[in-house]
Amino acid sequence: MDSFGIGISGLNAAQKAFEIIGNNIANAATDGFHRQRINLSPAYSAQVGSVLMGGGVDVAGITQIIDGLLQKEMFRQDSSLEQVSKELTTLRMVESAFGELSGRTGLSTTIDEFFNALQDLSAHPSEAIWQNQALTAAEAMTGQFRTMGDFLTSLENQIRLEAENAIKEVNALVARIADLNDSIKRQEIGGGQANNLRDQRDQCITQLAKLISVETQSREYGVVDVSVSGIPVVTGTSAFELEVGLKEDLGLGIGVAGESNYTLNVEGGKLGALLTLKNDLLADIHSDLNTLAGVIIQQINEYHVQGVGSEGSFTGLVGWPMSSETLAEFDPPVSDGNIYIRVTNTSTGAVTRTAVPVDASTDTLTTLA
Repeated sequence: MDSFGIGISGLNAAQKAFEIIGNNIANAATDGFHRQRINLSPAYSAQVGSVLMGGGVDVAGITQIIDGLLQKEMFRQDSSLEQVSKELTTLRMVESAFGELSGRTGLSTTIDEFFNALQDLSAHPSEAIWQNQALTAAEAMTGQFRTMGDFLTSLENQIRLEAENAIKEVNALVARIADLNDSIKRQEIGGGQANNLRDQRDQCITQLAKLISVETQSREYGVVDVSVSGIPVVTGTSAFELEVGLKEDLGLGIGVAGESNYTLNVEGGKLGALLTLKNDLLADIHSDLNTLAGVIIQQINEYHVQGVGSEGSFTGLVGWPMSSETLAEFDPPVSDGNIYIRVTNTSTGAVTRTAVPVDASTDTLTTLA
């Protein structure tokens, strides 16, 4: 190559380098863009006598400046941050609904007021004002329990709807990643470079990581396989849709669409948060609320059945004939539980209370007697 050709190759390389620099500056604020670098290599050399003459410079290619390990860690951290943020936001809603930090409107306050009212009633059992106070406090407490139960049920239903919408976003991103894999592969098999397409694909993976934990595996020609929570969703240029469903134990999970095989062990991103809330966090809160209400009911009933009305003990019983003595055939039906027999010794005043267990499926009036 003559001197002019060598000089022109240098100018062409410099012009290409300036274009790369300009592109990097122009996309400095573009989400998902990775800075690029031009790779130069010596052009062919020619032997002139005993001297090896250089042939100028060639542009060998354009490389993305990217750390694969760092990028995978960013995917993981983005996924964890999104999950924690979603869980925190939802649990703050629950905390606000319970009202424990907002003054005298919380569940514990209404429970305290109910038991305080019972304490006052025990000191004035025959006065209507204290009876009405106890009734009002009981209604306020039971109303608070119902409100909280309805709120948690509504929130659980809302979470399932959010999960279904999130899985639609996942499927759209998965399909886009597979399409970009196909475009990248076609371009790079032909000897080209698809850095911009790679950036678009990586941005889609970043968005996917905010919805669910992501694992990637690089393949030849720039193709990347993607798995979410251990489920392969992009293999080469093929994409697989996911769906949300309930397992037999009523746990919410995800799985490949159409297979009805759902996994509950979903971590990371918005979906990980939604499934953790539905299956664990909110389920435990709802269960504890039901247990608390059940214990209060049981304890109040145990004491209530031992009481005597304001007009004293009853002096007679009223009954009616039954066509069958089998409890299972009674209308209204009899449920399992206990019958308590309370006997008072009129001479000594001693009270004996005995529990008689009832099995509605096997007992009869004769066996109970």
